[in-house]
Order: sequence, then C-alpha cells, then structure tokens
Amino acid sequence: MLVLMVAEALLSGCQSQDVSNRRAAEGRGILERPTAVQNVVRPRRARAFQQASADSLSRDLFDADDQGKVGIHVRELCLPPGKGPVTTSWPSVALLEMRTDRGTLKIAGKPQEWKQGSIVMVPPDAQVELTNPTDRELIVRLDVVEVK
Repeated sequence: MLVLMVAEALLSGCQSQDVSNRRAAEGRGILERPTAVQNVVRPRRARAFQQASADSLSRDLFDADDQGKVGIHVRELCLPPGKGPVTTSWPSVALLEMRTDRGTLKIAGKPQEWKQGSIVMVPPDAQVELTNPTDRELIVRLDVVEVK
C-alpha cells in the first residue's frame, strides 16, 4: 500500500511539472529556471572600497569644494587583517576617526593610542603609519579640510 502511495505521488509530481512547463511555454504560469546565466553585468556599487595600495583599500564618502576657497574631503581607509604598515600623508590638516579597535597608529613617528571612536588631529604633511596586527579588518575615517 505504501509503495502504491509513493508511486502515485511521484507520478502526480511529474504531471504537474509537465503542466507548469506547458504553461511557461505559452507565456503564463511559473517560468522555467534558466539553464545558464550568461553575460551578467553587475552594477558597480557607489562608494565601494577600491584598492589604494598593496595593503589597503579606500573609498570616498564626500568631496566638496567651495569656489576654490575651502575643500572638504571625507574618505574611509580599510586595512585587511594582518596588513600594513601603510604610510600616507596629506597636504593639509586631517582628522582621523578610529571606526574599529585594536590597530597601531603612528603620526610623525610617534605612537598614538588607537581606541574605537577616538579622533586624532594630523598636522599637514605629517607621515601617518597604520598597521593591522589583528584578525579583523580595521576602518579609519579621514576628514581633510583644505583652506586655499
């Protein structure tokens, strides 16, 4: 009896699949799954991280210029686990906001405390060295204000 019930269920399932396929061919009902997806172009996400150096990624979040007098640039830097040191500098005053914890930071060769949520001012043209000794990615937000 059980074998008969299983066979009947299998046959009815096959018949319903045939009905679905026939309806799909007629342009109604549930469409068949595509056999292969080809030539898919994925749109580029706005503000996605881009490779900045061999050990870091960055993305621009905001960029404004007030008629050539003042420029404000907001960028995020990302250091993957175990990467660095990454050394950089900016021609004007910058603020570094530590978005994650436990990295190492040196400004002009002097070690700084890296604490999540802390903000550090960087003088113009000072060398900034970031290192990620952890097993998580580190994020730093950089706010640069240029007075021209």
